[in-house]
Amino acid sequence: MSDFKEIQQQFVSWLRQPEQHSMPDGIEARRMAVYRRLVRNTIYSFLSAGFPVLKKLLKSSQWTQLVDDFVASHAAKSPYFSDMGREFVDFLALYCSDANPRCNELPVYTYELASYERMEVDAQFAMLDERYQQVAAEQAVNVVAHHRWWLNDSVQLAQFHYPVAWLGVDQQGEPLPVPQVNSSGYLLMVYRPPWQSSTQFLQLEPLTALVISSLQQHAEPQSLAALQGQLKQLLPHWDSTLVDDGVAQLCINFIQQGVLLRAP
Repeated sequence: MSDFKEIQQQFVSWLRQPEQHSMPDGIEARRMAVYRRLVRNTIYSFLSAGFPVLKKLLKSSQWTQLVDDFVASHAAKSPYFSDMGREFVDFLALYCSDANPRCNELPVYTYELASYERMEVDAQFAMLDERYQQVAAEQAVNVVAHHRWWLNDSVQLAQFHYPVAWLGVDQQGEPLPVPQVNSSGYLLMVYRPPWQSSTQFLQLEPLTALVISSLQQHAEPQSLAALQGQLKQLLPHWDSTLVDDGVAQLCINFIQQGVLLRAP
């Protein structure tokens, strides 16, 4: 058994870094090369599909080196191909650090852009609970106060220092037409409306973020009155009427955009 484990380790080491490790004895080199090519091409294919903007913004040599380093050094926690994108983001969290000299060759936004693209994938393929229904946009004003509301299960929320949602190939090397950002960065929400197969994103203001956070912290749907009460507790120095009106308008907007769904 120990010999078999040793062969396995040689096999894996060679697949990861063939230039630095010898292949196991007794295995035809041609077959090993075919196997490594299949493994490498599969990983390249998954990562290219999951991070298209990052791949296009990097030089071809940078992208190739990045994926090769991922193959060579990352210890994945999940064996599933569907989790490979998340593993790649975890890899970049360590790779894009001051301690890694290769990080200096990459754009400063590399890790954050990869994180954002993974949010889009998670939102796109999230399973929506069929108990919660969308409401027609024109009905939102009339029904907002009369139902309980559930946050769309596809919602992904994160904060960034760089304008990752606005990065694209057409903007490479040009000033980015980005919105206003405060000192804490860009707070972005990504989600998939129930009637679409593609994702949307919103840059959130502080009050909007508080509403989303309040919804996320509760395991049950929330009424408008409950949300207003929660926000008034969080913002005791704000004018009560201003909070009520602001939360009501945000909820109307969220209903129209498919962020909030009606509970049965």
